[in-house]
Amino acid sequence: MIVFISAAATERLMVARATKSLPAAFPLIQILDSGKLQTDAQIDGLLASAGAETCVFVARVLGGKNYFERGVIRLQEFCRERKRYLIALPGDQNPDVELDAISNVRLADAATAFQYALAGGVENYRNLLLYLADVFLSTAFGFDATAQVIDDWMYQQVAEKYVLDETSREFCERSNPWALREMTGRLLEAAERGMWGDPDPETLAQLKAAYLANEGFLEEKGEGK
Repeated sequence: MIVFISAAATERLMVARATKSLPAAFPLIQILDSGKLQTDAQIDGLLASAGAETCVFVARVLGGKNYFERGVIRLQEFCRERKRYLIALPGDQNPDVELDAISNVRLADAATAFQYALAGGVENYRNLLLYLADVFLSTAFGFDATAQVIDDWMYQQVAEKYVLDETSREFCERSNPWALREMTGRLLEAAERGMWGDPDPETLAQLKAAYLANEGFLEEKGEGK
């Protein structure tokens, strides 16, 4: 099961439309309004519906954790206790390290989900659902990369927020240095393959330096590959 939670009616509508072109036998999908998940009773109903099956919760949180705080706390507790997956994503284009810490999936997987959501459009939401099913629910439907509607500024912002910002980088290095390496590598790959059309040369140089520094950090810990 995939549970998609968002306060934005337009986003919920696009996800609903995306479900109409999914393959047969695709896992069950619930699309919910976070505005109707504000009380414990409402959240209890959601968690009860999840039952015992493997489940992925995707929560788009506009304005930060405080705007869906009770829901985030309950989802985090439930997913930790029941070993379910939780991906907490910003509701706008601004990366949020606090939401990353709430998620219990690899940083790279959360970042990929964020890219699909940022790109928007029915086809990108369809591929997000396919991605979630294949990665977390052991299906093999296949999925495409985001349609080429991601602007260069989005790559730039992800680089600045996650890799080049000293506080965020130190947090990621403490919590999951392997995910930091993977994300930095993906940004560099996007530049090399032309997906990031016109990256700032100084940003690229800083990303390369950060990647090498992370490699050195992992090697010192005996965990480099």
